Amino acid sequence: MPEIRLEVGLLAEGKPLVIKCLGTDERLADQAWAQREGIVSYAAYPLLLEDKLVGLMAIFAQHPLTDEVSQEMGSVANGIALCIERKRSEEALGASEGKYRAVVESIKEVIFQTDEFGNWTFLSPVWTAVTGFEVKPTLGTFFLEYICQEEREQNRRFFCN
Repeated sequence: MPEIRLEVGLLAEGKPLVIKCLGTDERLADQAWAQREGIVSYAAYPLLLEDKLVGLMAIFAQHPLTDEVSQEMGSVANGIALCIERKRSEEALGASEGKYRAVVESIKEVIFQTDEFGNWTFLSPVWTAVTGFEVKPTLGTFFLEYICQEEREQNRRFFCN
């Protein structure tokens, strides 16, 4: 990939760049490459997300590019920037979930979560060691089914009111 000296400040501000005649533009460091490949123009469009530059979409062309090209690139750029952010968010969430899971699995107490109806939605692995019941078949069942008879009424009042 040839080196192009870009006005990064303009791109970071969200301003696209179209160089219609690359062969005479001093920003292209390797003029011989452009001539050899028949490249005559260049367009760049910033990928912005909340005014933050997250990437750059660029085109080298063997035909003259018009200003309309940058408008067309702009219609695609927002979608690409959102995809980049979504991927970054997914990776951050995965890392966070991994840390949470490591903490939960290292605690020697039962950690649980129920939905608004009292059905188990999460049980830590210690559940099996303490109760003898497997986690997966227990999920989705009503929590009172696993409470001893003597404590059911107290737990029903505490959780079901």
